[in-house]
Amino acid sequence: MIIIICITIIFLVYFLGEYLYCSRRRENMKIRVLVNGTRGKSSVSRLIAAGLRQSGIKTIAKVSGTEPRVIYPDGQEKRIYRRGQPNIIEQVKFLKEAARVKAEAVVMEVMALVPKYQWITEHMMFKSTLGVITNIRPDHLDVMGPTLNDVANAISGTIPEKSVLISAEDSLKDFLKEKATLAGSSVSFVNGSSVTNEMMHPFSYLEHRENVACALEVCNKLGIDQDTALKGMYQAKPDPGVLRTFYVHNSGKKFEFINAFSANDPASTFQIWRRVEKKFIPEQTKIVLINCRKDRLARSIQLSEFAVRDLPLDYLFLTGEGTSRAEQKSVQNGFNPDKIFDMKQSTPEKIFDKVLSLVISHGVVFAAGNIGGKGMEIVQYFEGRKNG
Repeated sequence: MIIIICITIIFLVYFLGEYLYCSRRRENMKIRVLVNGTRGKSSVSRLIAAGLRQSGIKTIAKVSGTEPRVIYPDGQEKRIYRRGQPNIIEQVKFLKEAARVKAEAVVMEVMALVPKYQWITEHMMFKSTLGVITNIRPDHLDVMGPTLNDVANAISGTIPEKSVLISAEDSLKDFLKEKATLAGSSVSFVNGSSVTNEMMHPFSYLEHRENVACALEVCNKLGIDQDTALKGMYQAKPDPGVLRTFYVHNSGKKFEFINAFSANDPASTFQIWRRVEKKFIPEQTKIVLINCRKDRLARSIQLSEFAVRDLPLDYLFLTGEGTSRAEQKSVQNGFNPDKIFDMKQSTPEKIFDKVLSLVISHGVVFAAGNIGGKGMEIVQYFEGRKNG
């Protein structure tokens, strides 16, 4: 018991010291943008930082997407290597680094899921001058749930006080307005329809219009004109797990690989499917590949049920961990078990060969679930086989 009390005291003293350090250094960073939400946090953080850099503002950013990284004022990136589980003390260390490089602007993605830690990130550590909530969707229900309202309450904990919140959320506007008013802040809602095809064309990957709209509004609030902001955004490096598509030509066959691993909830997955399905042709063999995670088994099951119920797929591939439960639920939802392939033990090469054997002449592989574990290996292998 004495040991536990001593450890607790040491931790509290350490945290207090770090808090006081942040408080002293934070005020030198005149622009502080905190990005939260269910989807798009990493992309929006990258886009905002790129727009600020292009305008000449010395900007440092931290993202926690596929790989946690710090993006320095010259655009160079440094990967963050973690020992053990992620911890919000990592955010304090980042603010120290921001102070070290004498950054004028700091853009930080919220990494916490636990509601109280989300609140602490904003109200004790960061105290943002501009807040962003990309969207609010029913995800991480085991931590923030069990309902969408619970998720909304958790995420809204990062709304800044006496400032401005920018959001692309479209179904919970009244909720966010109410929360912002209580914090003495206003809300600026954006819509992807404000971003034209001409504005999207120069991106080298499939960026979401809502993400661009959020980032542009942040830049606008900071007095950066649209052309300057976009010029910087076009040059920004995307997250390694960003939505990308590429064609594979092999053995006289052709199929499109759609890396939608970052869309790990049904709503986001369906949104991406609707975005790309206009390119599909009736004779294409349609394969949905879901990379499962044992620690997020409920989400994997939810995705597989959604896929067999709502997507016009021909085959379902399951990789990763906990695949048997996902397969069981898919069959219970009426999907033909002969068209489900449990490939948890298979290498990316064997998965590739199986896809090739099922595609008649043209096909599409829609990969969703999780980029972690085998996900990135699959993407890299398929991309490496693009031309045979």
